[in-house]
Amino acid sequence: MAHWNRRVNGVRSIARPDSARRLQAVIRSTRTGTASPLTGLRAGRIDRTRVARLGCGDMRVFKQPHAPSPKKVRVIFLLDASGSMHGHEATITCQLARDFADAITGMREVTGEAWAHTTSYLPAGNGHGTIVVAPLWKKGMPTDKVNRYMTLDMTGNEDGWAIAYVGDRLAETIQPDETGLVVVISDGAPAYSVGPTSPIPGKVSSYEHTRMVVENIRERGHGVISVSVSRALNVQSQAAMYGKDAVVAYDPNMAVTARRIGLAIGNAFKQGR
Repeated sequence: MAHWNRRVNGVRSIARPDSARRLQAVIRSTRTGTASPLTGLRAGRIDRTRVARLGCGDMRVFKQPHAPSPKKVRVIFLLDASGSMHGHEATITCQLARDFADAITGMREVTGEAWAHTTSYLPAGNGHGTIVVAPLWKKGMPTDKVNRYMTLDMTGNEDGWAIAYVGDRLAETIQPDETGLVVVISDGAPAYSVGPTSPIPGKVSSYEHTRMVVENIRERGHGVISVSVSRALNVQSQAAMYGKDAVVAYDPNMAVTARRIGLAIGNAFKQGR
């Protein structure tokens, strides 16, 4: 169950139509694969590198961009709602999720949800705290529902368990014509260990546990990326948990971060080709 309260911290996301349109454009341009056109065709646009073939009667001098993937993408945003997420970091996190929600509202080829996670430090009897994974928004709802993120009781962050939860959620809701992507937004690395009384044998670090969960989701055919909204979560830590090719590094310019997320979503279409 969600642990809502009335604390909003004076921070709320707002509708930013221009930002949503830019994000939408990035997703769609990446999806079509315009950077790698099909060549040697008999119709399309003239490929100047092949014009000389006309002298030999070879009419295969045209090119076309890749057709859009027939697949759709289902994206789940997972927002860190730990105690360190306040002020600037919380604003960026909430706004990125809002921009995503606004962007895909008008896209038939992308669907998605936004969830937040935190951890109560009350003993749970299994080596870790009580994990709270709260639904914020899903496509079809008013996008300002994302602002419920700012009303959570923010405490700890045991990322691996929360990622596992939304990974199962993705597996349950994914459709045959969809490919899945989990986008984890955080301002820092998780700090917990998994003890011998948990379902994980032995004792592993939070980094190892998160990496195990991420790899399990990938084995099921879905993508997982890490997005940093603070210098406290550096590329080395992200790569240790998610792999070096699944990292959106911290950038003080939120537009840069949004574009990189859009590219990751667009690239998810190619996984479904």
